Amino acid sequence: MKKQLLLITILFFISSCSSQINTQDSIDKGLNFLAQAKTNGFSYNDEYLKYVYPGESLECPLNNCKITYRKLDAYFNLKFIKNDFQDYSLIKQDVEEADKILTSLIPIWRNKKLYNIVNETMKDTSGLALDTYCILGYLYNDKEMSTLVLNSLENYNWLPSNFYEGDQDFRTIADESWCVRLISKSNNKESIRNVKDNLVKDTYTFINEDHDKITKVNAAIHTLTMINEFNEDDKEINFFKDYIATSISDKQTWQDTTTLANILDVLVQSNYSNKAIINKLTKELIARQEKDGRWLISKGYNENFGQVFTTFRVITALNKYQQWQK
Repeated sequence: MKKQLLLITILFFISSCSSQINTQDSIDKGLNFLAQAKTNGFSYNDEYLKYVYPGESLECPLNNCKITYRKLDAYFNLKFIKNDFQDYSLIKQDVEEADKILTSLIPIWRNKKLYNIVNETMKDTSGLALDTYCILGYLYNDKEMSTLVLNSLENYNWLPSNFYEGDQDFRTIADESWCVRLISKSNNKESIRNVKDNLVKDTYTFINEDHDKITKVNAAIHTLTMINEFNEDDKEINFFKDYIATSISDKQTWQDTTTLANILDVLVQSNYSNKAIINKLTKELIARQEKDGRWLISKGYNENFGQVFTTFRVITALNKYQQWQK
């Protein structure tokens, strides 16, 4: 009898180990690709990250430092890696450089205003973009930046309702969710609770309107991430988890590698109960990795556009899965 129990225990252990998915090899290949993709001027060989918006002019106080909104997207991802990864030695120098640049911006940005908000008394047409401002403040838990964002509210909103259109129409919800997360993290939850609740309602409205499924999913991802960070037993959490998880049956959503990475990220963060879906997403992302370590922005898309940003997002999701799996 004891031998049978021992055999069962051993078989269970072997079964548990065999069900583990190895993400570390893919993460390391992705990190190595990012190290090779860097160009002079601390940018990346990716047309998405090279883009400069018309009229854009951002100040960097460091020597030989030129920044753009798209470059900051890359630096934010490097900062997330510093915060979340146990080992990022393959790109340690890049991570530290990004952290240095971002840290240098905070004292300057505390004295800036925002250009794309509805609150005219707090608006400055030569100011900063709301989403970028809120992400920087969030990453460094900056109370002064949080206070400026809170004071820039008007009737539970920051952005004009028609600021984004087309396949970017989900970004009103996405951008404002970053601001809620900033204020919740560095100020207090009660000061922003009504705005959070209103944004949840806006998300319900959005996913019931006539928008592409993939944009609905991306709106839901940002809203669920925001709700999760309130660390409360919110009745909306299960709805959004299921909505996001079932969205992978949509062809356009399934094709988009960046969105799949963000789905895996938020479902792991939410401790989603359907592990089969989480494992399916993880295996699919690993299978999509190119030989040089990159991930393309979507399945079958082979242009020099978005592959660096997508690789950032995938390795971040795989790292979260690895920690969750333990």
